[in-house]
Amino acid sequence: MPRTIKPKAKRKRRIKKVLAKYTVLIERDEETGQYCVSVPALPGCFTYGDTFEEAIANAKECIQGFVITLQDLGEPVSIPIEVAVPIRWE
Repeated sequence: MPRTIKPKAKRKRRIKKVLAKYTVLIERDEETGQYCVSVPALPGCFTYGDTFEEAIANAKECIQGFVITLQDLGEPVSIPIEVAVPIRWE
């Protein structure tokens, strides 16, 4: 009896989600009163907000957009990794 060959089904592309925690630096501009945010691990990733809460929300959106843009351009994306290092204090 001849063996039948089943057509290959299209494989669904799985998108792997990675949760990364980035350190943000927040400074208050004395002249404007706005909160300026920078992300040291992502050079060039800056945003601001009129309130602290708005600055944090804008930072999350900015990081996400920045990483997506890097991926679209084929650039490497730095993902911070926490490393515990013992330090001896004298």
